[in-house]
Amino acid sequence: MIKIQNHIPVLALIFFGIATIGNAATSSANEISPADCPVQVDSKFVEKKSRQSCVKHTASDNKSHYYLSSWVSKEESLFSSIYYQPIGGNQYWTKRPKIEKKHVKNWTIFEKVELSDITEISCKDHTCFSFKMPDDFAECLWFDRNLNKTGRLSGHGNKNGVLRGFLCRSKTGDLYTSDEAMKFLTSISAK
Repeated sequence: MIKIQNHIPVLALIFFGIATIGNAATSSANEISPADCPVQVDSKFVEKKSRQSCVKHTASDNKSHYYLSSWVSKEESLFSSIYYQPIGGNQYWTKRPKIEKKHVKNWTIFEKVELSDITEISCKDHTCFSFKMPDDFAECLWFDRNLNKTGRLSGHGNKNGVLRGFLCRSKTGDLYTSDEAMKFLTSISAK
């Protein structure tokens, strides 16, 4: 059995090298300190991060920006990347696209995951999918936070904006459950 610890250096390069996610194109990027990142995961969820980064990207329209926060916890065999794009008070979705399994494959690391291997799981205020990586060394949770008609984030204590990402763990033999997903999702804050 392959353990994720053997893949941590390669995975870290992949996550920190992700340049485009979904429909966001960049024209410039600035690394900011993880402590100053507007996207945080509560330390109660992950105690020790062996590597962490936060990058602020300016969109190609030069009018908006988004953040990509990534971290790896070697001790807990977890790794994650979270995309957050704030939406201003004068901005809203005229028509929010329906999130489907195919959107998981927009993330470079998941291109080889077969759609038939992706399972939707129930997550309050989110669309969530769980699946195993093709080489069977990790299980992943992919999520997209639902926005209502006005473009507001559903949930409390978070600013408006798009919030999506993933969490992967060393293989346990089971996909993520709704309870496990919600434990992670409620530990995320966006400001």
